Amino acid sequence: MTFESYAGDVSDIESIVISWEMDIYGGQLVIDNDAVDPATGSYEFGAKISLDSDNTDVTTVNSSFAPVFTSTEVVNSGTFSLDGNDSDGIGDYSSEGADGMAVSGESVSSSGGDTVFSGVYSQYVSGPGGSANRTFDIGIVTEQYLNVTSDGGTEYAITPVNASGIVTLVYNLKTETIPEPSSMAMLALGGLALLRRKR
Repeated sequence: MTFESYAGDVSDIESIVISWEMDIYGGQLVIDNDAVDPATGSYEFGAKISLDSDNTDVTTVNSSFAPVFTSTEVVNSGTFSLDGNDSDGIGDYSSEGADGMAVSGESVSSSGGDTVFSGVYSQYVSGPGGSANRTFDIGIVTEQYLNVTSDGGTEYAITPVNASGIVTLVYNLKTETIPEPSSMAMLALGGLALLRRKR
């Protein structure tokens, strides 16, 4: 994602804040127990947002040197308890009967962000005292997320969630606040199908 650097003097800056928001909705998870014994477990499915440091031009840490961006999952989650296999076929990913279930994805939102460490402000500034070009990139990775744990022979299939998000960079100046134009990270991940099997 490309952002405009601050063209004024680095000494103008009171703080630099990077924040993000991600929303998910839709999708479906099917879990089917193919083992003779009952199976219990938990699930999470949704999307994940993280920093791609290899494609980021600026340092994105806070005053404690912790990352402003941490890998975060935005998920639907829950637990399950399924009966033993009711003779449906292996690999059919059936949600029918007491040995299967389907979970439809609900709308879930999450957000985060932090203030950038003042010692690296020059990387965000193209004016006096700065070292930035007119624009710089912050690499953001968004991807589908799935985690199913089970004590039995479950198989599962997912219809991915729909996800959208926004990353905002704000330069707070000592005399006024100038928000940078927000960049939108849109995910169009529907229509893909992931099939996983756990033994």
